[in-house]
Amino acid sequence: MQQFRLGIDVGGTNTDGVLLDSNLECVAKVKVPTSHDIFTGIDGAITALLEQSGASGAQIKHAMLGTTQCTNAIVEKKGLDRVGMIRLALPSGSSVPPLCGWSDSWQALLGEHFYQAHGGYEYDGQLIADIQEQEIRDLCAKMRGKVDSIAICGVFSR
Repeated sequence: MQQFRLGIDVGGTNTDGVLLDSNLECVAKVKVPTSHDIFTGIDGAITALLEQSGASGAQIKHAMLGTTQCTNAIVEKKGLDRVGMIRLALPSGSSVPPLCGWSDSWQALLGEHFYQAHGGYEYDGQLIADIQEQEIRDLCAKMRGKVDSIAICGVFSR
């Protein structure tokens, strides 16, 4: 069975795609509009590449994806999901507030739902404090309907 490599680049306006054979020769290339949800554009590019080449998805052995979407969202400060953050760091982490060192504009954009809770580990693996499950539940309830996602991280987490 012939194998292919798939390459997709999601830009702000267009999503480009190529399909290369095992000799790294281009057997198909497409340019489709980038969709608001990104995934629809990627799916459209892959579908068009497979139709154009006659290949099947099972023949794709390598896939590469490049995108400026994340960079653009950060630079433009637009299109960002509302994310709540719970940092496990109390009681010792209270001296470093959430978003410490971030610019005022980023704090205004992101800082409404950043909290600290008991738990986590020191850099050497020593327990800071036990996680208080009800505290986490209460913080999540406080953010319900106000954020799209909640991230929980520990101070010194990798």
